[in-house]
Amino acid sequence: MWDRDWSESYKSEDSLNHPHRGWILGAISIFEPIGSIFEVGCGGGANLIRISEIYPEVSLCGYDTSDAAMKTIQHVGVLIQSFENIAMYPKCGIVLTDATAIYVSGSNIKSFIEMLKHYANKAIVMCEWHSEEGPFIHEGHWVHNYKELLPGCKVEKIPPEAWPESKNWKEFGHIITYETS
Repeated sequence: MWDRDWSESYKSEDSLNHPHRGWILGAISIFEPIGSIFEVGCGGGANLIRISEIYPEVSLCGYDTSDAAMKTIQHVGVLIQSFENIAMYPKCGIVLTDATAIYVSGSNIKSFIEMLKHYANKAIVMCEWHSEEGPFIHEGHWVHNYKELLPGCKVEKIPPEAWPESKNWKEFGHIITYETS
């Protein structure tokens, strides 16, 4: 039933070149200069790999709860944190999430946001499902209202053409930026 090689899809050319990554990179670029980026829920590291190509001088760190996903990272210079060490990771310039908060329940999202704020010296950049009607569950994933969770944040709809394969991302996919400094 389950594809045993699902984690391999994280480093596929389709994943690395997915159109939404351009929107993430654009959101990050407004916070230059960037000293470091910490991606919470990095999967196989596709965002970190793309970021390192544009910003080779930036210190990168990724964390994911899936050991299988994190083992797919084949990129030198990306520090992978284990759960046991995550609390010891120092603050960094930008904290990034990409389809991570869709797995965080409405009752836990405020704590999750506070954790992101704790680690971000400069900004939080999120690619998540947003609706001003949130929070609610849609097809097994959480849709949150980031305007309420992060007052003062910028919420930008990602154009539907960035999601040729997903009606849900077409409907709810947004880039959320929040300046912490």
